[in-house]
Amino acid sequence: MAYHPPDITLHYPYLRRMSWAQITAAAEDAEIHHDYARALILWQHAYHAATLTLNKNLAVAKIDFCIKRIRMREQM
Repeated sequence: MAYHPPDITLHYPYLRRMSWAQITAAAEDAEIHHDYARALILWQHAYHAATLTLNKNLAVAKIDFCIKRIRMREQM
């Protein structure tokens, strides 16, 4: 079953002007700073921006990672 996140570019129109590489770099930076909510938004957009299956798979894995981290923080 394919992952279909909501179209977040409606709320963050600046993401439409960013390349996949720029989005993923920003998402990884957010992860480094433990800002998983921001990283989740960026990875969701990276999924939409990706053209290669490999990049889509990476985005899905990172989305799952961010969701797990957010849930872990909520339980603390």
